[in-house]
Amino acid sequence: MTQSTSCASENMAEGAVAGGRHPADPLQCPCYLQVPEAMAAQFTCLAMPSDNFTMAQTYARCKAAGEVPVCSNATIDPILSKLTDSCQTLVEEAILHDEAPTDAMQCPCYMQVPEAEAAKFNCLGVPTDNHTMYQTWARCRTKGFAAPTPKLVAPVCSNSTLDPILSKLSNACQELVEAAIAEGKSPVDGLQCPCFLQVPQATAAQFNCVGLPTDNQTLFQTWSWCKTHGPFPSPSPIPK
Repeated sequence: MTQSTSCASENMAEGAVAGGRHPADPLQCPCYLQVPEAMAAQFTCLAMPSDNFTMAQTYARCKAAGEVPVCSNATIDPILSKLTDSCQTLVEEAILHDEAPTDAMQCPCYMQVPEAEAAKFNCLGVPTDNHTMYQTWARCRTKGFAAPTPKLVAPVCSNSTLDPILSKLSNACQELVEAAIAEGKSPVDGLQCPCFLQVPQATAAQFNCVGLPTDNQTLFQTWSWCKTHGPFPSPSPIPK
């Protein structure tokens, strides 16, 4: 049995090198964990040029994942369905790319979950996480993040109101706004806040209207939240 597993590991490693990319963790982790921990710690290098983690870091991730389970879809889906549309999209993209978003992007979403529910999630959101979902929830609360305000009744900002401001934003932000309007939902805060903060406070204060009918905050309320929780990285152009 050990010999067969070893051969499978060798074949997998050769296939990964030939293909230029790693297998998923459920496939590669059993192979990594055949290596003694003391030996694995010596591999502070990348297995492939495209890697984001050293082999030692991948080993450590595999070892941690074996000790802390990844949250199942059956566990996550009931909570996911109660989040805002933008947060559901954020979670889906994180799972797809096997990479957690930054706190600026994910914390407002975590804060939509009551603590009593969050405390049940002693599991990882994605295999590459270093913290359980509840640990991340607690970190977000410590940092002062809060859930969006309840749905409010406010007019939608007119094009004649928005256009003069939109034209003064960076190209990347103009593209972000246009994409949001086309899709009918606001981007996550980590993406939209750098754009909001290009607008002076005196100008932003005039926008007591919502950018989209589905928004839970006026544009000025969103601007104020961004101002309080920054700094945020500069926006990148949307891939064509």
